Amino acid sequence: MVSWVVTANDARPAGKLGECFYCQTPVGYEHRVGCVLRCVPAVAYIRKNDTGEVRQCATIWLVDDPSPFIWEEGNYRCDCNRHLFFNHAGGENDSDDCSCGETAYTVLKIVLEDETVVYEENS
Repeated sequence: MVSWVVTANDARPAGKLGECFYCQTPVGYEHRVGCVLRCVPAVAYIRKNDTGEVRQCATIWLVDDPSPFIWEEGNYRCDCNRHLFFNHAGGENDSDDCSCGETAYTVLKIVLEDETVVYEENS
């Protein structure tokens, strides 16, 4: 079972000392439902469509708001961001050789540690 107890690491310089910056819960208590720090590790399988190569990219999945919006319509939908994820997964440096669009990369699936598939795109 995952523990959502606020720790000192959840504070931020712009927030109050001793509480979560995002949900304002004091250290030692559980983060409020909806807090962005209630997330779990996940792996995104991203395909570069012109080569067919698939890479596994480390990411997170929000537990209380499992909306795929960021992948379907938000910043992670754009090829320029997916290009960065793809390059990082391959140990490559950032590059400027990709322009914005929505056709160069496909997120085949996003999988949690327990193998639950939480997101898939039509290929």
